[in-house]
Amino acid sequence: AGFSVTTSADAPLAVGVDWAIDTILKDDKIGRVRILDTYTGDEGDAIKVSYTAPETTYTMIKALSETTTEGFMRFVSDNPVGTQQELQIWRASLTPSGDTAMIGDDWSTLAFSGEILKDETDHPDSPYFNIIMG
Repeated sequence: AGFSVTTSADAPLAVGVDWAIDTILKDDKIGRVRILDTYTGDEGDAIKVSYTAPETTYTMIKALSETTTEGFMRFVSDNPVGTQQELQIWRASLTPSGDTAMIGDDWSTLAFSGEILKDETDHPDSPYFNIIMG
């Protein structure tokens, strides 16, 4: 995927000097362009961001229109001591179950209530979940 940041007159700006991309996921699929303190232009300058990206599909839960989502769920441990574990839940249903403060001094939390559902069709020998320990 191509990505560039330029002035409104198409003069290139330097990555790591004028701008950077802050990503919030390990796979770099979601992020934002941040203008750095070392930006060589003037405050208030117009900039242009251009990019090409492969077609991608996302699942979006729209507030108050889809209150439950159902699908495969995986938890992977990152224990500092002892064995690592992976929990594979074939079908789980999650519903938000509380308020979340998006603005504040504390870490935001979002509570869910969930249900593990039976999947005898695709997993007849273990219809709810597997735990892999290593």
